[in-house]
Amino acid sequence: NLRGSRYQDTPLMVNGLLYTVTPLGMVAALDPGTGEQKWLFDGKAYKEPKPHSIGWTHRGLSWWSDGKGTDRVYAATTDAYIYSLDAKTGVPDPAFGTGGRVDVTDGVPNAKRSVNITARRPIVAGDIIVAGSALLDPPAGREAQFPKGIVRAWDARTGKTLWTFNIIPNKGEFGYESWQNDSAQTQAAANAWGGLAYDPDTDRVFFV
Repeated sequence: NLRGSRYQDTPLMVNGLLYTVTPLGMVAALDPGTGEQKWLFDGKAYKEPKPHSIGWTHRGLSWWSDGKGTDRVYAATTDAYIYSLDAKTGVPDPAFGTGGRVDVTDGVPNAKRSVNITARRPIVAGDIIVAGSALLDPPAGREAQFPKGIVRAWDARTGKTLWTFNIIPNKGEFGYESWQNDSAQTQAAANAWGGLAYDPDTDRVFFV
């Protein structure tokens, strides 16, 4: 009873359960031996307009554990939220963000949910999750009407925003002077939609 034509990307296999996400953003935990569905979460992202670019797609799920029995599955949706789901029940964690989710559009000018911005799978860096977004590339000359790309970090437990990196820098930020004629003020897009990587030895996150 999972909506969508197929599962997408690499599923998670943790603690004897298989976790996967459908194209429409429904997350399920399955018994890997029998295929029995243990739980299903439906954030109803598909009620928003059809997502920009390639439509309803997802880049997989992420896993976090405090090592003491609190286990979470993180799911990024096409309507630009990141959910923290209890790995045992699929219920959104009420301690995380607002109602178990954080809003990727917060603080992003010109963001229109699904229409020009979607969330992308976060990576887990210790007790922090880090994610970018996928943006609709603007037509030439209309950049100022579209959102700019950011990479943001949240506390894995609470969903509190810890830092935000503007890929196109604001005035006064690192790299702004490299944009000639103050063009950073009008340029848009600069996606970080692909996979991010975390190096625990240097405590750095890498993305393209």
